[in-house]
Amino acid sequence: MSISALQIYDAVYLARTMYNLIEPTAAFDDDEICNALASFKKEQARKAKVQPLSVTVSPNPASTEVDIVIKGTEEDVLLTMYNTMGQVVEQKNVNHYIEMQVSGLANGVYTIVFTHKDGNSITERLIVNK
Repeated sequence: MSISALQIYDAVYLARTMYNLIEPTAAFDDDEICNALASFKKEQARKAKVQPLSVTVSPNPASTEVDIVIKGTEEDVLLTMYNTMGQVVEQKNVNHYIEMQVSGLANGVYTIVFTHKDGNSITERLIVNK
């Protein structure tokens, strides 16, 4: 569960109001509160980016099609498939799940690189055997 900046602001407002009942002459530094909120937002964004990218390619070996499941991101990931000669045989943006036809590929080992826009990537091997 994540906490929004509005929820934090509401909590701060409530705390200020209650504290003013006890100490009516208390003063608050709004800049300090804004800086604390900004730090909180940055930390939440950093934590969200840390989730590792994970990919499942099955079945492997495959003869007709493979199911690819991508976890760890809500955004599109660039899929690039290379043959053993290093030639790109497939390249497309994918998101979460894709059924990819491999029946048109020659038997062999293929390297699939999944690249997120933040630069993180993960590599999987696929064996095509018909």
